[in-house]
This record gives sequence, structure tokens and C-alpha cells, in this order.
Amino acid sequence: MIKVAVIDDHSVVVAGLTFVLSRIDGIKVVATAESAEGIVELYERHLPDVILLDIRMPVVSGLDALAALKQAHPEAKVAILTTSDMEEDVFRAVKLGASGYIMKDARASEIAAAVKTVADGGSYMPESIRRVLDMRKGFKGLSAREQSILQYAAKGLRNHEIAELAG
Repeated sequence: MIKVAVIDDHSVVVAGLTFVLSRIDGIKVVATAESAEGIVELYERHLPDVILLDIRMPVVSGLDALAALKQAHPEAKVAILTTSDMEEDVFRAVKLGASGYIMKDARASEIAAAVKTVADGGSYMPESIRRVLDMRKGFKGLSAREQSILQYAAKGLRNHEIAELAG
């Protein structure tokens, strides 16, 4: 039996996920919360196999909660369940140790598959999110010369002036 905790600031989302997941063989929701503030204590009290965690929450964001949880319990398995497909959110979640990234508009079967994959030690991301992450991983940053040219342009220098300075 895979034990799941659901943390989301919208009670209807928590109730809906709890209902949907409780109908899937092999999954049991053992804890819910409408705030990420007590995530470490929730984890220690219930020892879920997977935490489904929203990113956008008042007081403590899901990403801050993820960081605190992973610092206290690096073995904790977390799947982000959110409406945000912003590159920075995806990158930070993975960098902080999320094993899954699921969009809230996913079907129940996809959420269940994600929970099972993460519980088994795998990583789960839909193709659209994986593309966002792959683009970010492939970006190597600007060279020193490109950075200096960008700084000159930001100072308002004209192209010919930048060409002379950047050589």
C-alpha cells in the first residue's frame, strides 16, 4: 500500500485528490494539509511514501517547504502537483529534490501513475514539463564576451561603440 499525503491550500483540491486517490487500488491517503507550514512534522508523524505538494501557497510556498523537508529528511519523496509550468518553478522543484512534477489538469490515472512511479523511486514528469527542464539543462549561459556586450548594450552604447570596446 502506497501512503500519500496531500498538501494544497485549496480545500476542494485536497478533498478531490483524497477522493480520487482513495478509489485507486494500492494507494491510501494518510494525511492532508491546507498549508505547507508543518510539512516536516506531517512527514514525521505519518511517514508517507509520497507527498503531493502544491507550489503556490500563502505563508510558506511549496518550494520553501520542499527545501525544508529535504533538508530534514533527504529520503522523502515529493511530487509537485500544480498549475505552474513556468520554467523557473520546474527547475527549482527538481533542483530542490522533487521526484515528480504533475499538472493539476492531469487525469486521475496520470496522477496515480505518477504517485506509483515516485513511490518506486522513479521520476515522473509529463513530456511538456520534461521539455521545459531539458531546455533549461541545455542552456550553458553566456560567455564572458557575450556578457560584456550585453552590459555595454544595457549602458546604452551604440553598436559601433560596442564593437570597438568588445573588439
